Amino acid sequence: MLLGLSLLSILTTATCLTVPSPATLNSTISTTWGLPEYRCVNDYSWRSSQFYPDACRAAFEHAHYIEASHLRQKFEFLSNGEMPLTRYPRMETPRRYNMRGCTVAIVMLSFYGPDDLPGQDPLRRRYDRSVTTFEKIFRAGQFVYEGCVAYGRPQGPGWNNAGTRHSVGIFFWTTNSEMDNRISGGPWPHAITTFGTSNITNITNMTGLIASS
Repeated sequence: MLLGLSLLSILTTATCLTVPSPATLNSTISTTWGLPEYRCVNDYSWRSSQFYPDACRAAFEHAHYIEASHLRQKFEFLSNGEMPLTRYPRMETPRRYNMRGCTVAIVMLSFYGPDDLPGQDPLRRRYDRSVTTFEKIFRAGQFVYEGCVAYGRPQGPGWNNAGTRHSVGIFFWTTNSEMDNRISGGPWPHAITTFGTSNITNITNMTGLIASS
């Protein structure tokens, strides 16, 4: 599998999903075979003048590395500035992980307008919070990586949703593209709620993280 041993060591055999390599993918939108849908986007605002599949692999692995210690911890993922409504620790978005010209981003879908995201139903309500884990978000991202970034025809950006009410989006696009620049004004303010006995009590800067290299 293309993501390499470093990623597979985090997404264990029990949780790692494998997507078949499609022979062809629609240049704008694609879906899986009865599995969580993903969308491939061949648009200049996402890929700019160049797209770097190998860099996206590195950015995806980098995201796993950054969040590895709390992959299975449930968080209340929030749009920037929203107040938490659950007992779970908060995790503000957008979050960006940059490597060598590619960005992997986690963004609440409510950040975007009804016509901003190819493949999204413009009439569907977009919520500004969702309780989920990084593990589940990255699992959704793996479909995008394998179906659009690695095997897409053409290889290119894409996105998928995850979380309760499918409110969290994970995106792959070119760093400094129009879509990337829309969320690159961070890092956002961050705050940590009480984790009790959680093993991530002392982790700082967990919300609004912009990780780059």
